[in-house]
Amino acid sequence: MNIKFLSLFTAVTLFLSLQSNAEKKKIITLGSAATEIVFELGLGSEVVARDYGSIFPKEVLKLPSIGADHKFKAEDILKYRPTHIVVDDRRGTHIGLIEKMKKASISVIEIKISKSVDETKAAVKQVARAFGVDKKGEELVAKINGDLKKVAEYCASKKNKPKTIFIYARGLGTLMLAGEKTSAEELLTLAGAEPCIKGFSGYKPINAEKIIESNPQAIMLFDSGLESLGGVAGLSKIQGLKLTSAVKEGKVVTMDDRSTNLGPRVGLFAMELAKKLYGDIEPLKTVNE
Repeated sequence: MNIKFLSLFTAVTLFLSLQSNAEKKKIITLGSAATEIVFELGLGSEVVARDYGSIFPKEVLKLPSIGADHKFKAEDILKYRPTHIVVDDRRGTHIGLIEKMKKASISVIEIKISKSVDETKAAVKQVARAFGVDKKGEELVAKINGDLKKVAEYCASKKNKPKTIFIYARGLGTLMLAGEKTSAEELLTLAGAEPCIKGFSGYKPINAEKIIESNPQAIMLFDSGLESLGGVAGLSKIQGLKLTSAVKEGKVVTMDDRSTNLGPRVGLFAMELAKKLYGDIEPLKTVNE
């Protein structure tokens, strides 16, 4: 091998090595919806850390956690030297942190999934475009649409839409009722239920008069929420609830704590909720793993 050829070979090898290093990504995901989207797009091997609340898919549990929502610190993120951060900042609470990351020359992809499945599909396309995997983004959106179509077909075979409310609970000290324009309302609607709390948007402290007035036929909580109240027995002791048809008939269903985040599994969660509401799945059983 002559010297000229050897020099050319070395130069090409060095160029390819540098190009490979330049393209190598180190992604941090903040928010369960953001994490699930990144993994569904086939980018999981490039994720170096995630937030505490991201626990699906199960391989994320092998990754280090940089803390819980609202408590992220810039230094805890920067120590992983990320090239990209994908964050679901639906409450708009991470603005200061995001600006610090941008100043550190980190590419930040901000998604906002707060109350509709349309936002979910837009977020999938946004993340896919940012990482140059548009085709996978289209495939994921198609999968979400397919899942939702199955739910709609299932619900169409049923006669009545059960009047349902969602209660966010963290013990008796934190009881919030989901109103209009919330992700909980969206999930209930997708699951064929009739969200029966009207007159306010967002979440408000539980109101006995409002609950009695709406008289829900079913009540939905997170798995952890019902547990924090001591189960159905504890729930029934809350003022107003024991007078509802839902409690009288034992129609209390629980869902995974991430179900209202409206991530890529939204159609699967909607089907699970629908089957629980219509009695085709045991109401307190967790099935979407």
